[in-house]
Formats: sequence, C-alpha cells, structure tokens
Amino acid sequence: MPLRKYWKQKHKLIELSIVAMLLALFASTVSAEHEADHRYDIRGYVLDAQKNPRSGVPVTILMDDKTIGSGSSDSKGFYSVRLHLHDSDIGRSLKVRAGNAQADIRMQAKRGDQTTTRFHHINFVGREIVEEKLSAGSVPTWAYIAAAPVVLWAGVYMTGAVRRKVRQTRSTQRKKNKGKRKS
Repeated sequence: MPLRKYWKQKHKLIELSIVAMLLALFASTVSAEHEADHRYDIRGYVLDAQKNPRSGVPVTILMDDKTIGSGSSDSKGFYSVRLHLHDSDIGRSLKVRAGNAQADIRMQAKRGDQTTTRFHHINFVGREIVEEKLSAGSVPTWAYIAAAPVVLWAGVYMTGAVRRKVRQTRSTQRKKNKGKRKS
C-alpha cells in the first residue's frame, strides 16, 4: 500500500475516533425550544412495586383539567415532559398521570430566574409517589471524568503507532530503492 494512501486512511480513522468520542461525551446535550424561564420539565420513572421499569406507560400533565403536556415511559421506565410555563404559573396545581396513578404537585421555581433549568421529579414506584431524583443505570459524571485520560492516552498512542508505521514503511522503501540502484 502506498505510504500516502496508508497515512490518509489512518488519519481518517483517528479523526473519526475523535468525532465519535466527542459525540459520545456530549450526546446528552439537548437544545431547548423555550427560554429557560418558560421551560418546566417534569421527569421521572414509572416502575412496578419491585422497581422494574414499565415501558410505554402514557404520562399526561394537566392544569385546570386541561392537558398541557404528555409523553410515555421508555424501556428503562424513564419519562420526561417539557412544558411551556411562566413565572405567573409558579404555585399552580398540576396533575401528573402515569397510567392509573396520579400525583398532585405545584409548580416550583424561583421568580425571575432566567438561567436555571426548572424541573420537577415525580416517580411512580408501584402505588407510591416519590418526589426525588432516582437513578436507573445512567452513566455517572465521574465515569466520564475517569474515561477522559484513557481517551487522551488512546489518541496519543494511535498517533505514535501511525508515525512508527510511516517511519517503518519509509525505511523499507529506502532499502528497496538502494538495492535497485546497486544492481
């Protein structure tokens, strides 16, 4: 294989690896369709009494008996519904329904805060309502931090390996060219 073609293939492989790593690190970044002071996310898990996920459960959010948002739980039982609410809605009653279960909550936020993401955790665990963040196998932040040096080392190692292969190929070609000149 010609040296330039080899280098181009290895260079593209390194570029693709870097892009894939960056995409994996930032895959959870989500763009918002509303300003921060208009967003209110209600999220949580729908689990059975043994804390096994229930997928496909419809989740509906009501205000004044009118549906203002809906979604359904995924294969891990997680759901997230983004609502368009304002400061004037702070303190208003909301009903969160997941299947046959219902939780009555009040919108909570700091008036005038235009930067903090507003959210409320509502988990349906069997017949119990749990208003706190639950984790169900998500990748913790420390795992990303621990993986960063490994990813950097792999990039440096791959770059060195490619350089060694290029030098080796050049050396082999020089030896072949010297042999042809002597003949």
